[in-house]
Amino acid sequence: MLRQNGNNLCNQADCSPEIQLLFLNNVKGRKVVVWGTGELSGYVSPFIEKYLPISFYTSRDAVGAFRGIRVTTKEASGLSPELHYVVVLANPAFVEIRQDLEDLGFVQYYSYFDLGSMQEWHNPWLSDLGVMSAKPLKYRSCAQIEYAELVFQGPIDKNVKCIQPCCWIGLDPLPAVAFGGTPEDTLKSFMLLRREIIAENIRFSLLGDDISDEERKFTKICTKCPSFIESGWPAQGYRPIAAVHFAMYPSPCQCKCTYCFVRNDEKHGSLQFEESIHSKCYDRLFDTVGYALDNKMISEDVCWQFAAGEITIHPYKEKFLDLIKNQAAGFVTNAFLFDESIAAHLSSNPRSSLCFSIDCGTPETWRKIKGVDNFDAVVANIAKYLQVCQRPEQVQLKYIILPGMNDNSMDYHGIVEILKKLQIARLGITPDHHSCFDNNPSVQDDLCKATGYLAALLRKNGIAPGLGHTQKQLERIEYYANEALAAD
Repeated sequence: MLRQNGNNLCNQADCSPEIQLLFLNNVKGRKVVVWGTGELSGYVSPFIEKYLPISFYTSRDAVGAFRGIRVTTKEASGLSPELHYVVVLANPAFVEIRQDLEDLGFVQYYSYFDLGSMQEWHNPWLSDLGVMSAKPLKYRSCAQIEYAELVFQGPIDKNVKCIQPCCWIGLDPLPAVAFGGTPEDTLKSFMLLRREIIAENIRFSLLGDDISDEERKFTKICTKCPSFIESGWPAQGYRPIAAVHFAMYPSPCQCKCTYCFVRNDEKHGSLQFEESIHSKCYDRLFDTVGYALDNKMISEDVCWQFAAGEITIHPYKEKFLDLIKNQAAGFVTNAFLFDESIAAHLSSNPRSSLCFSIDCGTPETWRKIKGVDNFDAVVANIAKYLQVCQRPEQVQLKYIILPGMNDNSMDYHGIVEILKKLQIARLGITPDHHSCFDNNPSVQDDLCKATGYLAALLRKNGIAPGLGHTQKQLERIEYYANEALAAD
C-alpha cells in the first residue's frame, strides 16, 4: 500500500500541485523539515525540493544522512513552529508523531502538513479535506505558461528546439523542446518542461531576495519579457492545453516586412516551402497535434493561432482549417488576399479573429515597410473581412512602431482616418522586436514618446489604444500621451 500511495502521489504531484496549495503558501520563510526517512519520503522529497530546499530530516530512531541531507532525532532537532515547517512523510501507523508535533505547538496545515496519513492520492482530496481552497499562488510567470499554450515556433525542418510554452519573439533562447521519436515522446518532453518552469517560478518567489534571477535554469530569459509578471496564478501543474500556436517555418509569405526576423536572419530558417523536402516535417507536426487531440490533452474550448508565414497561401491551409473545425481560431494575415475559407470561418465563429499589422497610414510608408505597393487593395480586403464577421472586434489591427519610419504625423493621422472609415474602435500598438529589448535609454524614450503621441491621437478620436508594454514603459507612454493631449 505504501509503495502504491507513494507512486500515486508522485505521479499526481508532477501533474497537479496540490502540495503547493496545501503547504507552500504556509511556509512563510520558515525552514522546511521532513519527518520520515522511509520509502514514502524517498518518493516525495525530490518533488518538495523542486520548490524549497529541505533543511534536514527528522526520525525517531535514525541519525546520519538521508539522500545526502542530515538526519536528526526529534530531541536533537530543536523543532519550533516559529522556525520550522514540518512535512510528515512517516508511516501513518506512527500516530505518536502527530501528537509529538502538536505537543510542541505545531498546527496541521499552518505549521505542519501530514502527507503520510492520507490514504488516497487523487484530485478530490482537496475538497474532501476542506482545508484550503485551491486559491491562486502569487509568483512571477506569464499567462501562456500558466494556461498551457503549445507553441510550434521556428524551423521545423531542422533538429532544433522549436516547441515552446510561449510565443514571445525576440528573446533567445526561450525554454523549448525538440520533436521526439514519437508524438508521445514529444508531448511528454513538452509537459515536463512546463511543469519544471512552473516549479522554478514558485520556488524563486518563495525564496524571495535570497536568490537571484541569474540562477534560474529555465526562465532566466523570461525575466526580460513584459508578460512575465507577478500575479495570483492558478498553479495548476497539469491542465488541458488551452491554445495551440502555429508559427513554424518553412511557411510561404509574399510580404517583405523590414522587421521580419525570419527573412532577415538565416539561422531561423527559410520561408520557402518545398513539398518534396518539407512534407515529412509537417506530417510530424500534424501527428503530434493529432496525438494530443486523441488523448484529450487539448481543451475542448481550445483557441488555435496561425502566424506561420501567410495563412491564405499556406500549402496546408485546408488541413489546418479541417483540424480546427468550428473552434475558435486567430489568423495572422498580411491581407494581400481575401480568402473565402477564412472568411467563412470568421462568419460562423464569433470567437475567431483576424489580426493584421497595418503599421502605417499612407501608401508610401506601407511600401517602405512591406516592400510591396498594394496598400489600397489590402485596406479593401480588411473591409471585406469586416463585412462577413459577426462582431467588428473580430478584426484586430496592429501598429508596430518603427522609429524614424512610421512615427510621423502623416502616418498617425492617416491610420486614424482608416480606422474611422472601417469603424474599428481599437488599435494595438507594439514596439518592433529589436527596439523592444534595446536597453539604450535614448532608444526606449524615443519609443515611448512615439507610442504616447499615437495613443493620444487615438484617444482624441474615440479609438482605444491597446498597449502591450512593461509597466515602466507604460508610465513613460502615459506621460507623453498626456503631454500631447495638453498641447492640443
